[in-house]
Amino acid sequence: MPEIHCSEIWGGINVTSEDVCTSGITATIHSSASGAARGGDIYYFSVCSYDILTRVVLADMRGHGEEAAELSAWLYELLIEYMNSLDGAGILRSLNEKIVERGFHALTTAVVLSFNRLDDTLFYANAGHPPPLAWSPKDGWKNLQMIDSLGPANLPLGIKSNTHYDQAFQILAPGDRLFLYSDGITECPNPSGDLFDEDRLLGILNANRNEDLHTIKQSLKHCLEVFSGGPLVHDDCTFLCFEVRS
Repeated sequence: MPEIHCSEIWGGINVTSEDVCTSGITATIHSSASGAARGGDIYYFSVCSYDILTRVVLADMRGHGEEAAELSAWLYELLIEYMNSLDGAGILRSLNEKIVERGFHALTTAVVLSFNRLDDTLFYANAGHPPPLAWSPKDGWKNLQMIDSLGPANLPLGIKSNTHYDQAFQILAPGDRLFLYSDGITECPNPSGDLFDEDRLLGILNANRNEDLHTIKQSLKHCLEVFSGGPLVHDDCTFLCFEVRS
């Protein structure tokens, strides 16, 4: 399993199926492209210069090609700038302002997670993205809940200048798991037009709760392909599952 070393950025807009780890987490990633201009999933892992903070980012945009590459470059620059910071909401604020200022029109959602292995604290911020799912032996799988803000907040990127983004936190324990995904997963249609939806996703995650991460990835990918009746070509489909290491 590849080790993500200190200060290395891993990811991009690629078709991939990888198992990776840092000193804080073990992770598995699947991402496939639809081949049409319906979406662009961007995913990143980074490790701070002290090998303490692991950051995971997933963004889903409506566009491919030059616009997607430009957004990817901005995100890369911001991750470098915030490499040693716990401020995931700051990344979203900065990225939102860049998108608004430059007239970038593709609707983009994003989620930023930062895990501090010294105190097992997970910080997370969300810009209109499907909420990450968290698993623990006590609670099973459930959505990570954001803070209730007064007024519009946590909107998709590029909608409104000076948008407020909250950051929440949760204490994790070794063996706890997180699951991030783009809406290509839950909006995957079958031949009759029914959607895969979150209930089916949770059912598969619960059925595989005792399996390792690689097995979970393979099982979910297989179930999606069976449900859709073939390869996943309706939209880009990305999911990431990671587990806190002892």
